[in-house]
Amino acid sequence: MAMDIDESEESRGEEDFAALLEKSLKKSDRLEPGQKIEAVVLKITQEWIFIDTGMKGEGVVERKEFLDGNGELTVREGEKVAAYFLSSRAGERFTTRIGGSAAHDQLGDARDTGIPVEGFVEKEVKGGFEVKIGTVRAFCPWSQIDLRRGDNSADYVGKQFPFRVTECGERGRNIVVSRRALLEEEESLRKEQLKESLQVGMKIEGTIASIRDFGAFVDIGGVQAMIPISEAAWGRTADLREVLSVGEKVQAVVKQIDWAKDRITLSIRDTLADPWEKIASLFPKVRSTPEKLRVSHLSALSSRSERESTD
Repeated sequence: MAMDIDESEESRGEEDFAALLEKSLKKSDRLEPGQKIEAVVLKITQEWIFIDTGMKGEGVVERKEFLDGNGELTVREGEKVAAYFLSSRAGERFTTRIGGSAAHDQLGDARDTGIPVEGFVEKEVKGGFEVKIGTVRAFCPWSQIDLRRGDNSADYVGKQFPFRVTECGERGRNIVVSRRALLEEEESLRKEQLKESLQVGMKIEGTIASIRDFGAFVDIGGVQAMIPISEAAWGRTADLREVLSVGEKVQAVVKQIDWAKDRITLSIRDTLADPWEKIASLFPKVRSTPEKLRVSHLSALSSRSERESTD
């Protein structure tokens, strides 16, 4: 009996030790290369952005990663940013993406860690696009260049975008990248934010992202919604391109929301005045109810019938 008790206590001690070990590992301050975090911008200098990682010490990101095409800084102190951990060799180094100096070994690391790479779309090739990442050439399939396939390759050729490395063979051969993977991640985060605020009946502003025969896709803060052709106007619209254009800002009402199917339907028509409501002001003599109009019409027909019988 004593032996059973000792074995039971020993077993329980092992379980407690395993639980404590797991707990301590979860609390570890060590970051793995490629690990993504959300941090607060603490200080901005001429070369570096200092961030609060929520752990021991501060992290740094090169300032140039937060400059737009005009060289303007896109973040301010106190704002939150997403960054990927690189290493601790020269301080806690972070990045938002691997830039233009990327080499073959870096692309292998980017594939393994998930860190985005900066790529320049040089030209359209069979089945997709040729993308230059630093000194390396990669391939992006048509299906992976955007959330929804566009019809015009000019929307992408000659432009720079962040990509996710999905395949990378030995010595940097057969490199395949995806822009869509990053866009889907961003859209998923924004959808979670929208779920807390977006409601049917709300009036919102969006930007026309693309136009199809059946409707127009609208960017509403990084998430795409759709305006069916029947909801573009009160009258019949044969071609949406005659009334809308890509890049145009529009006011629309949220018609339907289906988060399970990732479908948000908007209506421009519901923001416009009902043309039938103007009839009364345009034709004062027709300010009668439908029933009065029917009676008036029957009376007119009766009078006409009497006149004809008299004649």
